[in-house]
Amino acid sequence: NSLHFVDPRTQAHVLAAVGGYLRPGGALVLVEYDVARGNTWVPFPVPMERFAGLARQVGFGEPGEVGRRPSAYGPRDMYAAVARRQAGK
Repeated sequence: NSLHFVDPRTQAHVLAAVGGYLRPGGALVLVEYDVARGNTWVPFPVPMERFAGLARQVGFGEPGEVGRRPSAYGPRDMYAAVARRQAGK
């Protein structure tokens, strides 16, 4: 639950760096706000659709959503998703 603090221009680099710590098949779990517009507290949210694109871009398989709940801070949901590092990436 911290990728939303990373500038969108470097979010892929951060995911790639994190992926470098995982062995092939290793899981990355992301908890994020499913909203496109940022605010003071969540400046660069990563909606599920964007996360899917970023994950594929840096060598993860297709992420799967594993949970969702309403955010205590607004009308939008938070989601949890898992993406696995692909072999050879």
